[in-house]
Amino acid sequence: MAKKHNSENEFLNPFGIGVNYKMFLEAIPKGTTVKEYCEGNLTKEQIDWLENDLTHYQESLEKQTK
Repeated sequence: MAKKHNSENEFLNPFGIGVNYKMFLEAIPKGTTVKEYCEGNLTKEQIDWLENDLTHYQESLEKQTK
């Protein structure tokens, strides 16, 4: 099971074992983009892939709530 994220300064790696997108998105401080949050912790390629995949994730969530 993933370690519970409880520090605003601690980076929650979306590629970590047991981490899901809901947990990851909740860890990002308000007013901070995914790119800003991940810079310095992930490669540019990982960030680009993550932003693209999160778009699909969020579209899927929107379809489920309709």
